[in-house]
Amino acid sequence: MPSLDGAVVLVTGANGGIGTHFVHEALARGAAKVYATARSPRAWDDERIVPLTLDVTGRASIDAAVAAAADVTVLVNNAGAIPPSASLLDVTEADIRANMETNFFGPVFLARAFAPVLAAKQGSILIDVHSVAGWYAFGGAHSASKAALWSATNSLRIEFAPRRRRRVRCRGGRG
Repeated sequence: MPSLDGAVVLVTGANGGIGTHFVHEALARGAAKVYATARSPRAWDDERIVPLTLDVTGRASIDAAVAAAADVTVLVNNAGAIPPSASLLDVTEADIRANMETNFFGPVFLARAFAPVLAAKQGSILIDVHSVAGWYAFGGAHSASKAALWSATNSLRIEFAPRRRRRVRCRGGRG
C-alpha cells in the first residue's frame, strides 16, 4: 500500500461514504494533515483533520480553498452527485447540468486551480474518483459525467507532464 508520509491531503466530498474513508485512510497511511471539504463541513475528532468549506461548483469557493490549503500535496477529487433518474431521456435539463457541474466541471476546475500548488511540490498527486458507470453506460447523466471525467483525467495527465518535471502524478480511480 502506498505511503503518504508527511503528505497534506485535500479530500472533496469528505462528509460521508467513501470521502470519509479517504480521510481516515490518508491519516492511516501517514498524512500529516487532511483538509476534509464539503459544502457544509462537519466537525472531526482529530486535530490533523481540517474541515474546509468547498462547493466544487463555485469559482469563489474553489479560489478560497486554494488560498486556505496552499500546502496541499495530494488532491482527491471525490465529490460527486447522482441525478434523481438514471435515464437521460427522463431527467430534467437542470438535473443533467447540475450533475455535470459537480462530477465533471468541479473536478476539472479544482485541478486547474490547484495545478500551480501541486506542480511546486515534489511527489504531488492528483486523484480523480471515477465510477464503473463511466465505462458501462447504465447511469444516464451520471455515467456521462464520469466518462467525461475519465477523459479529462487522461488529458490532465498529459498536460501536467511538462509542468511538473516529475513532480505531479495524475491518477484516476473507480468509485
